[in-house]
Amino acid sequence: MTASRLILSIALLSTCSRVFGQSTSLSEERSLQLKQIFHDVAAGYEITEGSGGELKQLPLRDEPIMHWLSLDGTEGTYLGSVFTWTRLQRPEVVGTIFTSDGTKEQIAVCEELYSFSSEQLQLRSGRGTLWRPAPGENMRRIPDAPIPSESQQGRRLQIRNMSRQFSGRMNRRGEPHPLRLLPRPIYQYESDDPNILSGALLVLVAYNTDPDILLLIEARQTAEGPRWFFQPARFSDKSLWLTFKESDIWISLRLGHGSDKPHADDLQYHVEFVTLDVPLKSEKDASETKPQ
Repeated sequence: MTASRLILSIALLSTCSRVFGQSTSLSEERSLQLKQIFHDVAAGYEITEGSGGELKQLPLRDEPIMHWLSLDGTEGTYLGSVFTWTRLQRPEVVGTIFTSDGTKEQIAVCEELYSFSSEQLQLRSGRGTLWRPAPGENMRRIPDAPIPSESQQGRRLQIRNMSRQFSGRMNRRGEPHPLRLLPRPIYQYESDDPNILSGALLVLVAYNTDPDILLLIEARQTAEGPRWFFQPARFSDKSLWLTFKESDIWISLRLGHGSDKPHADDLQYHVEFVTLDVPLKSEKDASETKPQ
């Protein structure tokens, strides 16, 4: 079985500006240059799963599963891409790489990652070992969920229907701010793992398409037969709440952002910052390197 991808892609920033009624100083050429930088950073990671002599490298899916843009009038323009590292088509690690310094030649890039793996992970790059999260699979049954359909199409329809029962909110500057679920999964898969039938990764956002909560929904085998499970994941430095049928079902509180404390008490969440030199291209350079 092969995975299928639904990419929520922002191809032209000018289009996004019209959609959101705001403007951005990033040109199309600059946004493409930054997206290539994000891909290069992700491709430079080596993520292994397991312990002792049984280490297995998780492959990076070559294409981003999402591009996103946040035009927050108070915090600036953020541009990012989301990547996933998989095992048997299942997303074991999801990461977004983004910046708000797109108009500068030296940019601060944020690398934000989450592990859905049930095994010990280790992430290395040219900067050394960056992250060793403990096993982080915390799947929970979806209350009152139907029995997973026997067909792939039926299961995908069930995921769409169940996902509409989830909503969320964040604490932003001391005030609650609602999160909305993007209507389509950013990644769907049929796993080669005999214990997993189907799954999908969805996102809840506050501003434009910047993901704040990841929501993994999966049909898994149990002693009672296949059942639906879910696992939310932090993808923000804010305090977060996930709601199911109008009741809070998950909370992840911000702890020490801006200090030497971790961002949250979620050991599967990791943030890293790096400064990169990204020369600004002239219009002539951009026209010479633009794909034909």
